[in-house]
Formats: sequence, C-alpha cells, structure tokens
Amino acid sequence: MNWMMVAAVPSNRDGMTASEDTTVVARPGAPCPYFGWYGFLPQHQNLLLDHVRTGAYRNAVQRNGPVDFLDQVVMDCGCGCGALGLFAVQAGAKRVYAVEASRAAEHAKKLCWKAIKANKMVVLQAQVEELQLEGVRMDVILCEGMGNLLLHERMMESFLVARDRFLKPGGKMYPSRARLHFAPFQDPFLRQAVVDGPSAFWTNGNYLGLDLRPLHEAAVQSYLSQPLIGLIEPSSLLGAPSMHEFDLYKTCEEDLQTVRVPVETIALRDGLVEGLVGWFDVAFDGSNWQGWLSTAPGMPPTHWQQVKCLLTAQLPVTRGDKIWGHVDMKANASRSYDVWITLRTEKDERSSVSIQLQNPGYYPFPGTLD
Repeated sequence: MNWMMVAAVPSNRDGMTASEDTTVVARPGAPCPYFGWYGFLPQHQNLLLDHVRTGAYRNAVQRNGPVDFLDQVVMDCGCGCGALGLFAVQAGAKRVYAVEASRAAEHAKKLCWKAIKANKMVVLQAQVEELQLEGVRMDVILCEGMGNLLLHERMMESFLVARDRFLKPGGKMYPSRARLHFAPFQDPFLRQAVVDGPSAFWTNGNYLGLDLRPLHEAAVQSYLSQPLIGLIEPSSLLGAPSMHEFDLYKTCEEDLQTVRVPVETIALRDGLVEGLVGWFDVAFDGSNWQGWLSTAPGMPPTHWQQVKCLLTAQLPVTRGDKIWGHVDMKANASRSYDVWITLRTEKDERSSVSIQLQNPGYYPFPGTLD
C-alpha cells in the first residue's frame, strides 16, 4: 500500500479540543525508517534484555497457558524476532501466526525454526493492516506495541486493527488494558542541563564573526520541544499522577488519533513545577492470572524509562495548591504524536509547551530532592 498523510496536523493547538478531530492519520508502512530500525537485530537484543518487559509477557503467557493458550490459535502481532510467539508455543498453543512487517521476520524464521518445522508456528512478513488470512481467526492476540508514553510508534493502532480483523468473538488480548499517567515534577538541575546550558551557545554575538543571537529564542524552543527519556525518582514528583485508561477490547483506532489526558492534582510540598513526567502500564487479564507491566517511577526500570516534558516556564507552588491542566496528543505521519501541555496553578500562573514525541533527548540522571 502507498501510505500518505490523510489529515493535517495543526501547528497551533489553542482552542482545539482533543475530541474535535479523529481523522486517521495514516501510519507510514514499509519501507520507512521505522521498519528499517526494527530490522536491525541489536534492537531486538535490547528488547529481550529488558527483563521486566520480556519477563512480564512470559509470565502472563505461562501462568495462563492451561486455559488461554493450550490448543489455541494465537497471533503475535509485530513479532520482531518471534520470542513472544515462542512463549505461546511453549504454553501449548495449537498454532502461532507471527506477523512482522520489518526484515526482523527473517530473524524470526531462524529463531523459531523448530516450531515452524513442527507446524506450530508460521512467520508472515507483512503489515497486519494488509495481511490476508482467509478463514483464519485467533483465540488470542499477543502484541508488545508500546512506545514512549505508550503511543509513540503507533503500534497500538496495529494491535487494534489485528483485533478487529482477526480476533474471534470472546477471544483474548494480551495486554487487555493500558494506562497513561502524568505527574508534575521538580528537578533543580534539569532545565540548566538540557535547555539553558546548550542554548547559551546561541547568545554569542561574535562566533567566528557571526552574530548568533537572533536564533537564541528558536534554540530554546527547540530544546523545550524534545521529550527527555530517562528515569526519575519518586521523590521528584510534586503531585499524585493523573491517569487515562484504555480498554483495549473496546478502544477504536480513531480513539488514538487525538487523546486528551486531564491533569488535576494537589502540590505535595513547596517547589517549582518544571513540567510533567509521563509513563504507562499495561494489564494482562488472563483467565488464571492477572498482572501488570509497569514503567512507573520507583518500579524496576525498563528500556522505556519515563518521559519528562519541560514547560516553557517554571510554576511555583505551595503545599496544598491545586495544579490542573491537560495533555493533548495528536497522531502524526512520523509514526508518533505531537503533544501540547498546559498547566495552571491557584496562584494564577500558567505555562505550556509543544512537544515532538518522535524527537527525544536522553537525560540519564534521575534527579532527587532527598
């Protein structure tokens, strides 16, 4: 299929609510850099070495194997090198359809050769949106489609497409629920390290005879537009998180085109709100066992870590102050999201920022106020 952008992404979010435009922005298909990246075997090594992630899926499949997987037909949607599909085979699945759009499908064929030879598994290199499986329906669909802030990379939409096209009535989804969380945070060193320090270069009035100062404000906005991937200590949170939940049995693809997460919390102590930090968790609601895979602060770390988004200006708060606002996420044609954050406080202070989720920075220092 020839993929193209079918809806424009607004450059200014002011006055627009997240429910006003649910037009599906097409996800670029193969070939595109996303699929090229996931054809690179070291990427799958990184995923497999994330023991929290991989162990959570293995645990969910094994503990629910006798009821949900034994003698069942299973799809591994976006299978990568095929590990999750092999977990299903180990749990007694009758047959596993491992679907992968990237060149990682070739790696999956090698890794899963015993299951393929035993007619327990078939690897299909295709996008699930285009896959043709006449008369085949799944008892279970497995998918590890989560990106930063849950929705980056837009594989969760493919999971929903697989559900609509291939899941039997009453079939199981792994995971079955997802939750996206945002909380205000304080970090006295972060803004200096990733915005003020680097952008100071553009205050030079005579760099090799060049006056860089006209670009200083643009540089500041560029640094602010980068979400910062890294861990954060729970002690850095200035308020309890706000949460938005997705029931993956009921959520439609259109529901993920624009997502609004209302934020409302109370300041836990005096401080300066630097911005919001986001994370997600997903639930495995199996017949025998239910559990969560969490990327929350203070939990065992994963490769997703957490995502810190700096506001344009700090917001001073006093313990007990109400903090409120919203996070708007709009799907874009880069297999990611444009994000707009606005926060307010009882002191009549307001700050906002526009984030490009597909253009992250990395800040490995978790920060702490202890």
